[in-house]
Amino acid sequence: MKRAIVILLALCGIAAAEPTAQFQLGERGTPHAGVPFTLQLIAEGFDEQPPPDAPKLDIKGAQVTFAGVSPNVMRSMQNINGRITQSSVVRWVFQWRVDAAKAGHIHVPSVTVAQGSKRATAPPGDLDLDEVPTT
Repeated sequence: MKRAIVILLALCGIAAAEPTAQFQLGERGTPHAGVPFTLQLIAEGFDEQPPPDAPKLDIKGAQVTFAGVSPNVMRSMQNINGRITQSSVVRWVFQWRVDAAKAGHIHVPSVTVAQGSKRATAPPGDLDLDEVPTT
């Protein structure tokens, strides 16, 4: 019985979590000057519908194009001592195509994701762009 209560409290904590947002680079890894790369904003703790509003992203020294948003939904069901609990975790992934012509340092400003009364702000970050390696 004690174990079921602990698990139930943990599930309640997950459901009550505040929304969060953070930037990450797309699958390509290290960004290079003159080669477009993908910048993703991962937002969690929002509802599955409607989609959150896409924040505007401006990066000085780079051309930024919004590439879309999609939800990743993970659902689970647990049966503990005959009690069935269902939960779902929604992760919204916003993507931008970023193209900076010059090597050097670029600053990614903070942005806020909003869905109704829910809000999460991604902290700012910095990227160093290298020249494309030549041989």
